[in-house]
Amino acid sequence: MNILAKDLKNINFARFKAWSRRAFRTKNLSIIFAVASILSVMATYFAISNNENPLVPDSKDVLVWIVVDIVFLLSLTAVVARRIVRLVVERRKGSVGSMLQARMVLMFSMVAIVPSIVMAVFSLIFFNYGIQAWFDKKVSTAIDGSVEIARLYLEEHKKIIAADILGVARDLNRDAYNMRRDPGSFSQKLAILAGVRKLPEAIVFQKNEGRSVLLARTKLSFSLEMILEDMPIDTFNQARDGELVILTNERDDRVMALVRLENYFDSYLLVGRFVDTQIMNHIEITEGAANEYKKLESGVSNMQIKFFVIFLIVALLLLLAVVWFGFIFALALVNPVRGLIAATKRVSEGDLSARVSEGRDNDEVATLGRSFNKMAEQLERQRTELISAQRRSAWSDVARRIAHEIKNPLTPIQLATDRLKKKYASQLDNPEEFTKYVNTISRNVSSIGNMVEEFSSFARIPAPIFSHNDICSLISDVVFSRNETNSNISIDYDMPEEPVILNCDSNQMVRVMTNLIKNAEESILERMEKDKVLRHGQINVIVYVKENKCVINIVDNGKGFDRSVIDRITEPYVTTKSKGTGLGLAIVKKIIEDHSGELIFSNVEKGACVCIVFPIER
Repeated sequence: MNILAKDLKNINFARFKAWSRRAFRTKNLSIIFAVASILSVMATYFAISNNENPLVPDSKDVLVWIVVDIVFLLSLTAVVARRIVRLVVERRKGSVGSMLQARMVLMFSMVAIVPSIVMAVFSLIFFNYGIQAWFDKKVSTAIDGSVEIARLYLEEHKKIIAADILGVARDLNRDAYNMRRDPGSFSQKLAILAGVRKLPEAIVFQKNEGRSVLLARTKLSFSLEMILEDMPIDTFNQARDGELVILTNERDDRVMALVRLENYFDSYLLVGRFVDTQIMNHIEITEGAANEYKKLESGVSNMQIKFFVIFLIVALLLLLAVVWFGFIFALALVNPVRGLIAATKRVSEGDLSARVSEGRDNDEVATLGRSFNKMAEQLERQRTELISAQRRSAWSDVARRIAHEIKNPLTPIQLATDRLKKKYASQLDNPEEFTKYVNTISRNVSSIGNMVEEFSSFARIPAPIFSHNDICSLISDVVFSRNETNSNISIDYDMPEEPVILNCDSNQMVRVMTNLIKNAEESILERMEKDKVLRHGQINVIVYVKENKCVINIVDNGKGFDRSVIDRITEPYVTTKSKGTGLGLAIVKKIIEDHSGELIFSNVEKGACVCIVFPIER
């Protein structure tokens, strides 16, 4: 298990290494940088937008994204600079397509840069106008006025409570005699006076040896009693000196007043009133906004510089990303054209095997590439056909001359041999040996005659006379006739039940099938001579129709084709047989080509296969 886990780990690491090598190629890495740069710009925008104060881009998230933008900016600068240097070098060397690529890159860059610069200038102008509008004198006056109104509101509450406490103190001082006679009614009298002036909290206390002794109170004065315990001694001293002391709490939502009662011994009146909570909240918000506004107003220049730097970084990053995408698009357009130029140059130099990559797109460039490849294939095929026709014409002329030169003396030799045999055989002491020699001469003359006939046939293959014929019927007749020639070889066929009609020359088709089956028989016999284990030969003729084409396969269990000559086995005089002329398959190929067919040779596991493909007219 440990070994298996280790092997799996090594396999996974190898796969990851291969993936990383593919992913981090220069082109892929540059595309990743460009896309990441755009995403980084978007992230910077969202970070500034989601900042607590968008006008103060000093938060940690914003600074982090700015650093990331700078890293991408430097990386893209290096990538673009490297590509520009490479383009300049290629242009100086006169590389194919370098000038077109430079023009395309310049065009894409200008299309991207000019609008970007215009937008950048207008954005900066509008930003400055916006900042000036934000911190305009009218806005500052309005904000200061809002703060002043809030302050005056509190001051008005202080004046009102000052007037109220002085009224209550005056009434209490007037009734001091009665209050001393009836202390129990002191609180009731205080409640009436406080209620008239809408003072929810009011207490009267006396300072006795530093302690506060409560003399009277209203029902809702508990909080005043708690405040009384923590009241600074300076406040009492001010009141003892006859001053009216106005107090507020930490939130400024409560106004209190303290005054000394003149007709009571060291006694004081403390009242309180709450300010409207909603109004106080609005006042607090107004003051906070005003303070923030003053803070921003004091740092307008610094803020403009920061935003200018951020905008410059983002703009340059976007520009470089767009320029790099311009390089990519230019390469996408120029590379096929560059390949087409190089392939055209090769074709002009005679290399008709030149091809261009067609790609997976279906645009005009891909269509142009496919058209070029089709043209090159047609030229290559036509040149091959021309060379083949020229070679065949030359071999035909040679064969015709050879046949003419050899055929003339063959007849006198054959006649002389017959006369020698007839005239002198009975006069010799050893007629059997004489007859044997004469027969040998006669047999070889016949062989030469057969060879001459093959030369003549190859030299004057007639043009096919086309008619509609059932190829299955023709093949079955040939198979029947060949089955009678050799009992050690079986010939079977597998054909459709329905007729397969071809527009062909029936005599030439019979000649093709006879020649190919005869070659298969000879191959099997040669193998039987070498391989004594093989005692029976088998030839299978298979016919089927596929995609408007008739396919004929002739498969045998013979010795197969020699791999060294299989690619040129149909050339005249190319043969591996000891007695062959090398013209049989050349004749077969010529007939099949005249019928717009295709001839394919291959070796199978035990033997060989000849495949013929004919088009079917519909």
